[in-house]
Amino acid sequence: MSQIEERIINNALWMGLILTLFFFLYITTSTLLFPYGLDYGEAPLIDQAKRLIAHEEIYKANLDEPPYVISNYPPLYISLISILGILTNLPLLQVGRAISLVSSLTSAFIIGKFASHLSKRRLSGMVAAALFLGHPFVTIWSPLARVDLLALGLSLTALWILYTRWDSWPWLAVAALCLLGAIYTRQTYALAAPVASAVWLWKNNRLRALIFITSLVGSCLALFMVLNTLTRGGFYINVITANVNPYRLERMLSMNGMFIQVWPFVIFTAPIQIIREVKRKDHYEREASRRSFILYGLLPYTCGALLSSFTVGKVGSNVNYFLELSSALAIWIGCSTAKPMSKVTIRKGQIILSLLILCQIIWSLTANWLISYRVITEKWSKLSEYEEVFQEVRQAASRGPILADDYLFMVILAGQRIYYQPFEYYQLYNAGIWTPTNLVAEIQDRKFSLVLLNKPGSHLYQERWPSSITQAIKDNYIEKKRWGELIAYEPKSSSLNTSPTISVP
Repeated sequence: MSQIEERIINNALWMGLILTLFFFLYITTSTLLFPYGLDYGEAPLIDQAKRLIAHEEIYKANLDEPPYVISNYPPLYISLISILGILTNLPLLQVGRAISLVSSLTSAFIIGKFASHLSKRRLSGMVAAALFLGHPFVTIWSPLARVDLLALGLSLTALWILYTRWDSWPWLAVAALCLLGAIYTRQTYALAAPVASAVWLWKNNRLRALIFITSLVGSCLALFMVLNTLTRGGFYINVITANVNPYRLERMLSMNGMFIQVWPFVIFTAPIQIIREVKRKDHYEREASRRSFILYGLLPYTCGALLSSFTVGKVGSNVNYFLELSSALAIWIGCSTAKPMSKVTIRKGQIILSLLILCQIIWSLTANWLISYRVITEKWSKLSEYEEVFQEVRQAASRGPILADDYLFMVILAGQRIYYQPFEYYQLYNAGIWTPTNLVAEIQDRKFSLVLLNKPGSHLYQERWPSSITQAIKDNYIEKKRWGELIAYEPKSSSLNTSPTISVP
């Protein structure tokens, strides 16, 4: 590869990296500023933060009593939203989204640091960071008020500390705190990073590894016992019992197929790089630390992330289950862009690799344009419709509680707490843990001033509402207004003096 060819490819890569970062910031900023909820999972977390601020219970021990809400995750992210919301007096939704976005950028920075340090090349770090941020799954998830990016940022920070400061007891304590924070942000982060940390430390110093592992496990168990005791068993019920959803193999295969479709060049290249690194024999002492971490740090992390990604088959899972795997593969690809040796065959292989990375950047930009930009544009173009729905919700909020699914956030924005989380309780219903008898009775009493549902027969309608509940709504409520797939129902008794309405089909 001549210097001219290398310069051309590097310039093209830099251009792609700049475009990736620009597009990422454009999409995430547009999402951050959107005033209403964009994902079903945002509303429950914001509701829990509001309850925490009001000193209300967020981990209920009795699931049969109203409000019918579940706190699926440990409390760190919720607590952080609450604290920053109080300090800044900003809307909690925007605070939660800002935490996720900062965590995403932090994760990308650490991924870049890993790649540049392991490859001894600054461009490698930029490639790894841009590949991560440019992944459509990451771009979509980064600005949402969800727990995942904070957990990822904390776990990657722990790995970086252990890679660079494993021989320092104070820094080992900081790394353990970061891993503890990641686990108590999202419990699935107890696999990849902790296992990689343990293997890496065991390779370097078994005494430090034993103390680190014992401290981390002991802290996790002690904190669990404290939280579970304070909530009278509610922490275990919410975080573990209520999280055991059915597993669908076809869902796992479908989601992994989607992951391959949006990152085909990385999926093709990363295994080659992994095999090359495993078989590689370094003859220089300065390469020993690099190779040691790749084999005993990065490789175990990748295996753990791969195992975690297979849990995407659980009902209710989403693209966030691929964030750790995306991080690991981005580092591998970054490492592959290390300065080539002088051999002609190796330099030719390097130009092919660089072209594959460039193709992936272009592919990711195209996918983001088709997926993320379309979603953002559609949401902002329907802002007036969202505001119309919110006016309806706000008026109904003064008359009584409201039931909703995708529009739960508007209920919170109108000053109410969530009364019923449809997806979570539908899973409890299917598992035989909860029966909707009491809620059906309240619907029959026409307790709710408004019910916002997706169109009957739709996928979301069927996977969130037991038939006994939908039948009670059909018998006691009538359609008031419709916005596309969204239908607003009001109690039959309250519609006698209103304009003509349409009965529920």
